Amino acid sequence: MLTMKWRSVHQLLGWGNQENTEGGRRCECAFVLSVDLSLSLSFAVPGTGESYAQSKAVLLFHPPWTTIFQGEVMTMTCREVTFSETKRALWMFKGNWISNYYLNTIQVTTAGEYQCQTRTSSLSDPVNLVVSSDWLILQVPHSIFEGDRVILSCRGRKEENVDEIIYYKDGKKLHTFTRNSSFVITKAVSDNNGFYTCTTSGKSYASSGTRTSNLVRIEVQELFPHPVLTASSYQPVKGSSVTLTCETQLSPQRPDAQLQFHFFRDGRALGSGWSRLTEAPDLH
Repeated sequence: MLTMKWRSVHQLLGWGNQENTEGGRRCECAFVLSVDLSLSLSFAVPGTGESYAQSKAVLLFHPPWTTIFQGEVMTMTCREVTFSETKRALWMFKGNWISNYYLNTIQVTTAGEYQCQTRTSSLSDPVNLVVSSDWLILQVPHSIFEGDRVILSCRGRKEENVDEIIYYKDGKKLHTFTRNSSFVITKAVSDNNGFYTCTTSGKSYASSGTRTSNLVRIEVQELFPHPVLTASSYQPVKGSSVTLTCETQLSPQRPDAQLQFHFFRDGRALGSGWSRLTEAPDLH
């Protein structure tokens, strides 16, 4: 918790905002005050240090995409929302419990819908693994959040002698490569939402000319909603103490992300702090 104390004379009012900042994400809370009082500020991200009893487990893929070729192996890990260490988990495949899988990490080769559950969490959201027999596949991360660096990989069973790879979004050409290359979205935003595919041509595809990959939908998720500013008292008396708290909620899939909180009064910065501090500073 970041704590600040000072005295001011303005009307009490609050709002929140969010934006990216280098090394993390930033939350902004602003306000004005109308009485002479001692004021404390704090920030909170539920889950960074609080109980998440019976929250959903998080199922992670390694590598992070959900489409692989036949014969390849996918590693899945079941984690609690706080990302605390857990060595045991229960696994579900196509709605049925898998009796011979009890570790938190498993390796699979079969296509279908997977879920998992740990001792202190509820069942995770389902994630569908696609095992392809096609000549060409487009691989993208399963979960994409605002600000992520996203790599789209166009892979063929025979990647030698490739003349060109073309990436498309919503049917429109994005970029053409003359050799095997991935397409990179440097910082994901909502404008990147859409349907992606790729085509490949080369000597190894002479029998059919150009190969076209599977269609993949990208939907950039919000890392956290707009923060909310609350006060311990909305009718303070002169000389009393009021605590203002700037609070938001991280996505369960990114509980280890750092958020930087900024407080403002009448448009002027008062102080800031990170959501993960080993020791909270006291500023006066």
